[in-house]
Amino acid sequence: MIVYSYAEDTGELVGQMQARILPKRENLPDEDARKWQIPANATRLQPPIAGVGQVAVYGAGAWTTQIDKRGETWWTATGEEKVVDFIGDPAAQGLLSEKPEIAPTNEDVNAERDRRIALGFTFEGRSYQWNESAITSAATGATVAIGNGVQAGDLRWHGGDSDFYWTDEDNSDVPMDAPTVQALHAAMRAHQQKLHAAARALKSMPGGIPGMPTDDSYWT
Repeated sequence: MIVYSYAEDTGELVGQMQARILPKRENLPDEDARKWQIPANATRLQPPIAGVGQVAVYGAGAWTTQIDKRGETWWTATGEEKVVDFIGDPAAQGLLSEKPEIAPTNEDVNAERDRRIALGFTFEGRSYQWNESAITSAATGATVAIGNGVQAGDLRWHGGDSDFYWTDEDNSDVPMDAPTVQALHAAMRAHQQKLHAAARALKSMPGGIPGMPTDDSYWT
């Protein structure tokens, strides 16, 4: 007798096998269930033929065909990506087969603004990392030095015994006098203020924020 095995946890069809005849029951007719040793998680009932995207599942004494989307990527209503790991219709669990168009929020704009600020800024043809506290501290020292009479071109305005420099993104040490440090700080602030202004304009657009705030056109 052919029996059909199914997974203990999901009930899905695993395969088929030949049942063994129990000792001393060889003379019973084949249709008599007492003749056969049926393994656990197996049944004599023949499963239905599952179509594409389906699986045969045994439960409550019967076979059914169920939707099987395991391994596919679906999405939540909020746009979170989910890989289906269960038998059944993902839509019945509130999942979507296509990524939904999620209207960006003010928080999305703020996050993109802060990301762009953190990318750094350019000054006198060089790129510098965003380091608000360090640059502000250096600029404050430069202002004090200028107030104490330090002249432009003095690279030791900071009171040390070596020239003052600032390291750019290419890891090059750029010598800077006090006025140049003030200008570096001003460039950093201008970079920040430009992006804050762009974010405010984006959030105040009539009808809501159009598209995704990652579009470069919103920030130039």
